[in-house]
Amino acid sequence: MRELSLQSGHVTHPRLTLDDDVAAVRGVGPGMAARLRETFGIATVGDLLAHLPVQEPGKYRERAAVKPLAEAKVGRITAPFFNQPWVPKRNPAGCRVAVTGRLERYRGELQLGSARLTQVPPGETTVETGGDEQGLVPTYPASADVPAEQLTKMVRAALEAVPAVPDPLPETLLARRGLVDRDTAVRHIHFPPDHEAAHHARQRLVYDELLTLQLGVQQRRTERELEAAGMAHPPATDGLADALIDVLPFPLTGAQQRAVDQLGADLAVSAPMQRLLQGDVGSGKTIVAAWAMLTAVDHNRQAALMAPTEVLAEQHHRTLTDLLAPLGVNAPGGPRVELITRSLPARALRRVLAEVAAGDVDVLIGTHALLQDRVDPPHLGVVVIDEQHRFGVEHRATLRAKGSRVAAPDNGPTCWS
Repeated sequence: MRELSLQSGHVTHPRLTLDDDVAAVRGVGPGMAARLRETFGIATVGDLLAHLPVQEPGKYRERAAVKPLAEAKVGRITAPFFNQPWVPKRNPAGCRVAVTGRLERYRGELQLGSARLTQVPPGETTVETGGDEQGLVPTYPASADVPAEQLTKMVRAALEAVPAVPDPLPETLLARRGLVDRDTAVRHIHFPPDHEAAHHARQRLVYDELLTLQLGVQQRRTERELEAAGMAHPPATDGLADALIDVLPFPLTGAQQRAVDQLGADLAVSAPMQRLLQGDVGSGKTIVAAWAMLTAVDHNRQAALMAPTEVLAEQHHRTLTDLLAPLGVNAPGGPRVELITRSLPARALRRVLAEVAAGDVDVLIGTHALLQDRVDPPHLGVVVIDEQHRFGVEHRATLRAKGSRVAAPDNGPTCWS
């Protein structure tokens, strides 16, 4: 909804909202509005203001001091337009133009660097060539159909017509984070008075983007926890998980104990768990992950560990086999650990798949091969993914969904490692 103001007996420019059609911006006709939609997906005033200037170093140009041509040195002055083949096409020989730029010498010739060109309509003697004489000039992603100079004018017109942009963040948070308000950020990212203002504007917009991403992730996680049916795996007294801690040749570090305690609390409830386990090489991530998997085994459930490469999967298999050796790994009464990779011989693969499906394998280690339909652990309770950033969302979801034929499917708990 646009507002029409009446002041001092004359009509001012309509006030715009961010949801208004971009065609409502002064200077944007139907043809340009169509090109904005087709080229950049800009359909509203908000979309136009979200079309940000290029943020690479040096892309904001300082507006040089304006000097009359009479003060320029006599000689042939050129105005180069590199990588802009549409400039001569849109301004053929014979048309009148106004050119602005920084006067400089290049290979013995005077030229206007970073030149900006604007056509002068027939009969007019003056033309708007770039706005204020102070501040920085933005550089927008542009095209032959939507030139940068027109984008600059359209964005300026939109900013002049929209009221202060509301800020969803409280002032206390802005003060604590040292952030400018949203309205200042939107206006200064386009037309900053100086480089410091541009930096603060960019800092605020980046913060907003990361905050929005984090809130979206948290919302999806909450929705998943509410919708998914999980399994409770409270740490068992005198189980394999406890036995693993007892047979270690060293006590857990403070950080390892805190990780075990937090994982234990998550495993004890029925809501699916999602945890990111981080640590430097040698910090004991494998011990913590093994403890979580054995907690599921203590409840007669299975665990899976997926690694991005065969080398890593084989390394995890050796490490876990050695780590669980004092518990009788792969011996009668001890935990059963198996490895599945694409290079596993067909006969061995058939044997492992049959034992997994029968519930005889407690801990299954592998690569993407674990995602195959024929890998069917019926009692999967805990999933550990090594270097999870190297797997897609669909990969992780596929692994979590295995074993869903049990009465109370647990799409997790999931321990990211």
